[in-house]
Amino acid sequence: MFYVYLIKSKKDNKWYTGCSDDLRKRFKEHNSGKAVSTKGR
Repeated sequence: MFYVYLIKSKKDNKWYTGCSDDLRKRFKEHNSGKAVSTKGR
């Protein structure tokens, strides 16, 4: 099953939309700076 999610940057207040079949893994990637799309935020 795939999930669609929204996250909001605390740094620039912008929204990011994404999708993943493993939300826990994907959020860890976002928070650790491994996701290129949100790395600078």
